[in-house]
Amino acid sequence: MVLDIESVGESAAFISGESTYRELPLIWVLRQLQRMPDWSVVATKEFQMKLSSKSLKKQINYAKRTAKRIVDAEFQKAFLTRIKHLEDELRSWSGKHTTNAKNYAIVAKRRITE
Repeated sequence: MVLDIESVGESAAFISGESTYRELPLIWVLRQLQRMPDWSVVATKEFQMKLSSKSLKKQINYAKRTAKRIVDAEFQKAFLTRIKHLEDELRSWSGKHTTNAKNYAIVAKRRITE
């Protein structure tokens, strides 16, 4: 269910011709900061990603909004039906789901030159 909820909004966005949400990996962001001579990384921290009913509901709402922009009426109807099924399934689910993914925080400092 969690994987389906995470993927249905992305799929709807792709089909409707919109950009899909992409996360930037920590290593990529750190490399970009290394290329900027006025910036230095002070600290980084990774956090295990946990999905709750509330966060999954937000993804369901995104999927609904995005699916409504699918031009093909039958395809849109199929997406909205699938989203409704996932929404109903989510109502009976409680707790948190721990994923293999991680969120992160970076503290970077800019050198001020006068």
